[in-house]
Amino acid sequence: MKIKKIEFCNINSLAGEWTIDFESPDFANNGMFCIAGPTGSGKTSILDAICLGLYGKTPRLGAIKGDSNEVMTYDTLSCYAKVTFECKGVVYSSCWSQRRSAKTKKLQKYAWVLKNETTQNVDVSSSNQTEIEATMTRVIGLDFGQFTKSMMLAQGEFNRFLKCSENERAAILEKLTGDGIYRKIAVAVHDLYACANRAVQDIENRLGDVTMLSEEELAELNAKIEEATAQKKALNENVERLLYICTWFETLHNIESHLNTAKEGLEKAERAKADFEPDREKLERAVRAQEVESSYAEYNSVRDNLGRMKDQLEKSKGKLPEAESNLERATNDNSVKQEALEKRKAEYSAGETLWEQVSALDGDIRNSHTQLKGLDDDAAKIATEISSTQTKIKEFDNRISENETALKKVETYIAENGNDEKIDGLLPLLKALASERTQEWTSVSKESQQLDDQKKALQKFDEACEQQKQELGALRDYLNEHQIDAELVNLLPEMNGYANDVDRHHKESVRLQGEISSRQKSLDGVISEREKALANLTTLQNEKESIIQEDIPVVVAELRHTLKPGEPCPVCGSREHLSCEDSAKVENGADRLNDFAAKLRKINGEMEKVQRALDGFATQQQNFEELIRESSQKAKEEADAETSSLELLNSKLEPWKNSANFEKATFESVRGILQNLQSLKTTYLQKKESADGLQNNVNNAAIQRAELVGTLSRIEESLKKAQDKMQELSKELESKLEPWFSNIRMEDLDALLAELEKKNGLWNKAQEKQVKLQGELETFRSNVSQLNENLGLTQSRLDEAKRKIEESRGNLATLENRRKELFGEKSVEEERNKARTSRETAEREADSARRLEQQMREAKIALDKSIADLNGHIADAEPKLAELQKLFLENLTLKSFADEQEFLASKLPESDRKALLQKQKLVDDNLTTAQTSVKNFNDQLAEHQQKRNFEETEDVAKQNRDTAKSKLNECTVNLATWTEQKKTDALNRQKFSDMQEKLVELKSKRSDWEQMQRWFNGNRLETGNGDVFVKFIQTITLRNLLKIANGYLHDMFPRYEMVTEENTLNIQLVDHDNSDAVRPIDNISGGEGFLVSLSLALGISTLASRNVSIDSMFLDEGFGTLDTKMLQETVVVLQKMQQEKGKLLGVITHVDVVKSELRTHIEVTHNGGRSFLSGAGVKNGH
Repeated sequence: MKIKKIEFCNINSLAGEWTIDFESPDFANNGMFCIAGPTGSGKTSILDAICLGLYGKTPRLGAIKGDSNEVMTYDTLSCYAKVTFECKGVVYSSCWSQRRSAKTKKLQKYAWVLKNETTQNVDVSSSNQTEIEATMTRVIGLDFGQFTKSMMLAQGEFNRFLKCSENERAAILEKLTGDGIYRKIAVAVHDLYACANRAVQDIENRLGDVTMLSEEELAELNAKIEEATAQKKALNENVERLLYICTWFETLHNIESHLNTAKEGLEKAERAKADFEPDREKLERAVRAQEVESSYAEYNSVRDNLGRMKDQLEKSKGKLPEAESNLERATNDNSVKQEALEKRKAEYSAGETLWEQVSALDGDIRNSHTQLKGLDDDAAKIATEISSTQTKIKEFDNRISENETALKKVETYIAENGNDEKIDGLLPLLKALASERTQEWTSVSKESQQLDDQKKALQKFDEACEQQKQELGALRDYLNEHQIDAELVNLLPEMNGYANDVDRHHKESVRLQGEISSRQKSLDGVISEREKALANLTTLQNEKESIIQEDIPVVVAELRHTLKPGEPCPVCGSREHLSCEDSAKVENGADRLNDFAAKLRKINGEMEKVQRALDGFATQQQNFEELIRESSQKAKEEADAETSSLELLNSKLEPWKNSANFEKATFESVRGILQNLQSLKTTYLQKKESADGLQNNVNNAAIQRAELVGTLSRIEESLKKAQDKMQELSKELESKLEPWFSNIRMEDLDALLAELEKKNGLWNKAQEKQVKLQGELETFRSNVSQLNENLGLTQSRLDEAKRKIEESRGNLATLENRRKELFGEKSVEEERNKARTSRETAEREADSARRLEQQMREAKIALDKSIADLNGHIADAEPKLAELQKLFLENLTLKSFADEQEFLASKLPESDRKALLQKQKLVDDNLTTAQTSVKNFNDQLAEHQQKRNFEETEDVAKQNRDTAKSKLNECTVNLATWTEQKKTDALNRQKFSDMQEKLVELKSKRSDWEQMQRWFNGNRLETGNGDVFVKFIQTITLRNLLKIANGYLHDMFPRYEMVTEENTLNIQLVDHDNSDAVRPIDNISGGEGFLVSLSLALGISTLASRNVSIDSMFLDEGFGTLDTKMLQETVVVLQKMQQEKGKLLGVITHVDVVKSELRTHIEVTHNGGRSFLSGAGVKNGH
């Protein structure tokens, strides 16, 4: 990073605009220069300008904040600092600036702009200090601290690193070199170790929470699942069979219901059929009448038509005489009109010749009139022109006289009002003063209004405070009265818990009662089935005894033949067989014995089956009785628990009986009561929150009132200043207006200025009018001379025009006399039009008479033809009517109608007949449908009854179905519960196994991080600040720094070498002139200390810029403690460093020896509180 140029204005004592161009030829061969001047002259202000332009802050003052800028030169309105620099091949400029308001002198917000001079683009524009520093750190690669340690070694900072404590030195090293990353690494290692340790502990804790079944419990659970699965299968089959039976009965009832409905529909259809019989007869007559309708319609049509023709014939005969009379009159009128037409045509032809002759004379007369009128017009124009010219001459004479008078008045006004000449220059000043006074008056009015508003606001605020206090008092009264409602905040959850217990116990009690009722029904069914089984067993036992009594002789007889002496009898057990020796053999004994055995086996099997059923019924009865006892006991316990919970709840509710309006909470009312209490609690909390808010408002009111009073005072003060300013302006205006006005009032200021402006306008107009009037007088006099010359020529033209007019009038008189002789005063066109109109009227009348005669003749012919036609039609219609009448009467007889009247009475309108037909069809269709429906449902009932393959009744089937479903549900729940237990156990076993594997992995990971924790943070595992590792890194950094600094120190002062105290950050000196004795830093002289500090500063600069190319460096003061020889050697070392590294190196000093050693200077001189620059690359102003 290389600084190319700095530009600044009004920085500290350096007032005005200054530029230092480091690319000036002065620096081409002298990269090391000094900024010299007396102490306090402002040398360091150049460094302040560089830092301010780049980072918006200075090493001495930091960032510019608030309404104070100590960098800006005193009593100036603006300052800026601009630095042009090159970084990574790109040229930038960064400019920081700030201004004061010209009116209020208050500081405005500063601005900072970073511009890419290569592309001429503005990269960043900001007024945020954090953003400015972040931007420059990104562009240059150095933050402000690193910049001041690497490029700008500020005054008083040389020995800071050398003299500071170990901890301060560690902090400087960490910030300088960016070693903070190592602390972050150490902290991150500790965090990762702690995280791994927590993960191990978490797994170990969670392992203890995992529960698993023992092997015996798992085996028992598997046996239960297997048994329940088989039981569920059997129960499913039984439920499906019983569901089929219940469905069969439901279908049966459905068919029976539909059959009953169909029978009801059949009865309804039969009744509808009976009700329709009268309409059926009426419809039958209408149908017969419909069959006669066609012949009647034809007969009736011919009869009506014949009557109409006879009527029309009589009417036509009556009109015939009138038609003959009309024809005769029209013929006579036509003859008269034709004669009149011929007469009018002859008269028109006779007048046409005379009209043509008179029309030609009228054309000549019109032309003569036109010519005479043109001559008269020309003469009038000439006369008018003469009159106009005379008038103009007179007007010009008058205007000349007026202008001479006006010119005299203007000259008099100018002479009398010579003072008004000053108004034109004074008027803008007066207007500016008046405008400023108006602004001040506006400010006074506005601030007066603000003062009134503020007073009203204060009054309103006091009223609001009083209102809030009253509201607060009302809220406090409510809260005191309802203090007990505050306990609801803690008690309501407990009460809701009791209410939930009541609800839960009540629901469980109701459920248990339903369960007891269901199980009682099941028990009654089992007892009934057991009684049936006992009856069946008794029947089987009786049957068995009967078989034994009947068949035992056969058995005995058959067994006798198998007895052997000395062996026991299988029947009686005796060894003596005397009574059996002589018995006869039974016929078919073996078959009968086998049959007896088969019967016994069958009965024994049935008895065993019944006995097993009895045993099962006994077990079921015992189980149901036990379940009912358990459910009854649980129901009693739940009822007792419900009562206990209600009692506890009522004890809690006791304080709110009156406010919640209840006597005692019951299961039905408890939720409503708690809801009311919730409303009480909500109301209490809302009012308490409102009271707290109002209390805060009341507490803050005093502060707010003080602010309002302060604002009121400020407004009064500002108003007073504005009023004083307005008074000053008023006095100045009065003094300016005194030459023109007396008794000046500021209320009339606008009128006075208007009057003054009017005077100015009058003065200007008078000047303009004087010039104008003089020019017009000259013009008017020239115009009068020209008009007199034109007047003579115009009079000659008028005399010639009058002569021509007299000649034209003589010719016109001759033509008019001739026309009177031929035609008098009549108009040719009027006479022609009259004759033409008379002829056209005669033509119209003749044509109308001719057309009327033709119409009358055609009407007479048409009437004669109509009479003849009607006679013919009547003659043709009468035989046809007789024939149709005969046919109609025959059809009436055929369809059993007595006469035409009976036929007409039987006819029905088409809509009524169609309606009856539809009704008849509907009645018949409904009857057929009902009969079919009854038959179908009877068939379905017979078919459904054939499908019955079971013996159970409907009630037994439903009872068995419900019992089987209950057992199935119980079995399903048990199976699902046991299956879920098994699944949960399997998941827990897998979870336990996974967690053990994870624990081994996490312990290994924790061991690794524990080792790293010991490396980075020591053996105390709970410590994680990174001090151990950072200190180790900083000792390395310090050794690197001392290695660089010793190089500079050896060149300047080879006697000393800096080393570190073992395992610390303390710096010691090796004295090579004293047998390499190790000396503490504090035990050296001031000059030695400066050299050591300068070496460290140069080393820090090199170390801080190890990642950034530093091509510019400034050293501020510090050389005053060195003797002349040491100064020269130090300057030589700095020159050598500058030449080797090519840096632009500026040394700020007031020491003459340093100035003499360096050829390139920038001088800072001080004069009268201001400083001035001169020398290499310096320019004042733009």
